[in-house]
This record gives sequence, structure tokens and C-alpha cells, in this order.
Amino acid sequence: MYRIVALIFLAFAINSCQTPEVALKNGYYKMAIQLASNEIRKGKNTEFNKKILQISAEEFVKKEINETHQELNSPDVKKWKRIQDQLYLNLEVIGNANINSGYLITEHYNDLCTYKKDIDFKIVDYYYQNGMTEMKALDKTGMKENARKAYYFFANAEKNGGNIYYNDISLLLNEALEKGIVYYRCHDFDLGSSRFIKPLPPDDGFLPDCEVSVHEGFISFSESKSENVTNYEKEIQIETRTETDTSGHVKIIPVFETKKAKLIKTTFKLCASQTIWINVIDKSGQCNLRDNSFAETAEETYEEIKAEGDKEVIDISYIEGSNEPIFLKSHLEDEIRDKVRIKLRNFY
Repeated sequence: MYRIVALIFLAFAINSCQTPEVALKNGYYKMAIQLASNEIRKGKNTEFNKKILQISAEEFVKKEINETHQELNSPDVKKWKRIQDQLYLNLEVIGNANINSGYLITEHYNDLCTYKKDIDFKIVDYYYQNGMTEMKALDKTGMKENARKAYYFFANAEKNGGNIYYNDISLLLNEALEKGIVYYRCHDFDLGSSRFIKPLPPDDGFLPDCEVSVHEGFISFSESKSENVTNYEKEIQIETRTETDTSGHVKIIPVFETKKAKLIKTTFKLCASQTIWINVIDKSGQCNLRDNSFAETAEETYEEIKAEGDKEVIDISYIEGSNEPIFLKSHLEDEIRDKVRIKLRNFY
């Protein structure tokens, strides 16, 4: 509903501001900039539209700075980034208008560009200083969690162009990464690794942050079945009999019997399941891994077909018997173990 109202309002604004002069008078400065620059590009009333363009650009830049200044005092960096995105789009509009007008409003374009650069730095500096705060906390407490927090702050600073302002971000990123890693040792399996979780060899002599053990439950099986029965019925001639009418004529009359049969198709489903428990002991006070568990399943279906009754009335082709695979349980056990190995190999 809100979007519909906004579109109606926009359409009304466009229709009511068909000329640069009217748009400027009504306070639609960005629209006035666009309309005036288009008129200048077409060579229409050039001198008059240049004045409109200059006034509109000046007023628009003032308005943008005044309206966004209060939000920049908020501690919420997300608001700063929204303003940054908005300014980027507005600079594109003013930049195109500046080109169309022969660089008539370069001064106002530069003013808005400088303002945006100040916001760019403000965002980068927010992430950088927070990263430095976490690194100082790391030096004081030795807690790897501070290093991990610092890493993400520095990564955001770099993502937002921080290398323009700070030439040590890459070094700080690497330092935070190295100091934030939690090391685990597991004698049973290699449970994989991620940015901040790495395994230690079983017998390297170093104290791990986490001692991890894996316990495998028994593989259990359950079976279910469903049955589908199709009935067949047919009149089959079994003999003939004779009948003599009153005039002495003998008739041969066939004798029929109703034959019945049924085709029974039973579908069996064998399911295998196994539960894995992962137990974690904090050895250094820095372990951020937790006890966990998961289950893997595997299943296979097969059919058994059986015919009962007078089979000659069944008018479709079929083969009686079962297509149960050989060593079915062994196959499911192998499948379960493969799934467990893959899951454990990528657990961290």
C-alpha cells in the first residue's frame, strides 16, 4: 500500500513539475537539475536554464547535507551506509547534469563529493577503530574471541575502501586471523577446518584449545512394507453340453466357469540409521566448540510379486519372486559410513 501511495505521489510530482522553473519553485531540486540539464543539452532557452540549474544544484546540495547530518550523529553505522548509498546515486545525477551543462555546476558536485568522502572515511574509521579496540583487548586479556571480532571489523574496513586511509589493514587482518584461531585435536577423525577452527596432529606435543572425541552409535535397521492387490476375473469355457429341442434338433452349448486370480505386489523398504555424538572438552579456556550430534540414514526398496488363484486369467506379464538386492544390509551400512565420513570431514 505504501509503495502504491509513493508511486502516485511521484507521478503527481512529475506531472506538476513539467518545467525546470516549476520544479525549482516547488522545492523538487533534483528534478529541476535533471529537467534543466536536459533542456540545456537540447539547446532550449539555454541561459535561463543554466541559472535554474545552478540555483537548483546549490539548494539540492545544501538540503542533502542538512538532512543527512543528524543521522550521521547516530551510532548506527547502518544509517551511515544508507546515506552513503543515497549520496552515490545523487552524485551520479549531478555528475550527468554537470556534463550536459558543460561543467557548469562542478563546484556543487565537488561539495557533495567531498561530503560523501567524509562519510566514506567515517564508515571506514568506525570499523578500523573498533578493530583496534578489540586488538587492545586481546593484548590485555589474551582472549582469542577479541581477535576474531577484530578480524571482522578490519574486513569491513577493507571492504569499504579502508586501504585508501590506512595502509596497515592487511597486516592487521592477518594478525587478527592468526591470533583468533581455535585449535582442536581429535584422535578419531579429521573434522575439517574453517577460518578460525584448525586441527592439530594427534601427537605434536602442543596443547589444543579443544579435545574432541567422536562416538559412533550402532547402525540400526527398520523395515516397512506396503501391499498392492489387483484382482482379475474372467469367464472361461470348460466344456460343452448338448441340448435337444422339441423338433429333435441337437444344440451344442458351451459351458463357462468364472475363474478368479489376484496379483499381489509387496513393496519392502529397509531403513538404516546411525547416530554420531561429538564430545568437546575445553583444554585452554578458549574453546568455542560445543558438544554436538547428528544422525545419518540410508534406505533401499525392493518388490516381491506373487500370484494366487487361476493365473491364466491375469492378462499382464509379470515375474513372480523378489528382486531383493544381495547383501542389502551390508550395502546400507557402507552407505551410512560414507555419509558419516563426509559429514565429519566437513564438520568444522
